[in-house]
Amino acid sequence: VSVGDQSKQKNEIFVDVFEKISVLFNSSGYAINSAIEGCVQMKSYLHGNPELRPALNEDLVVGKDNQVGLGAVVLDDCNFHECVNFSEFVLNRTLKIKPPDGEFTVMNYRITSDFQAPFRIFPYIDEASNYKLELLLKVRASYPKDITASHLVIKFQIPRQSSSCHNELIKGAPNQQVDYNDCLLYTSDAADDLLCVDLGGRRIIKKK
Repeated sequence: VSVGDQSKQKNEIFVDVFEKISVLFNSSGYAINSAIEGCVQMKSYLHGNPELRPALNEDLVVGKDNQVGLGAVVLDDCNFHECVNFSEFVLNRTLKIKPPDGEFTVMNYRITSDFQAPFRIFPYIDEASNYKLELLLKVRASYPKDITASHLVIKFQIPRQSSSCHNELIKGAPNQQVDYNDCLLYTSDAADDLLCVDLGGRRIIKKK
């Protein structure tokens, strides 16, 4: 058995919050249905593997039926890892964690109450002639200017009969760039081929 020099080991901890946001917009660009599925992941490299006591937002409320104040974060439901002692969670939103080896998910949660989506979609359809339709799809960020999004990929399907497709950024957009790729997707043997536009991602070709 070989024991390494603990003085050279890093004394650090990593906490990541991942959220999957699903939003259905109407033709005017307003959300008519939305949901967030999130999780908190943790990886501890602290010496001696001590007990952790992370504190969550004091305005956090679990259950849509509870009365909430202005600015409260309402979770429909949530569940915790078996290593989490949440006996103080109801009182002061504090968790007691005895972290296991490796990375683990501290909690999972779900939100379906109203929230501001990070992006809004605005579709515009113009009948250029009796035989030609032009579709303009605008994506606008709704978060403050001091927040940035990196590696953003936008994908949407267009009919195979489309003659052309292009993209553009607004004038004066600093430190921004966009790449355009198209990919041919075969969803099933019986399905028609769909032309998929991929903005900002890699070119992907899938064949069954």
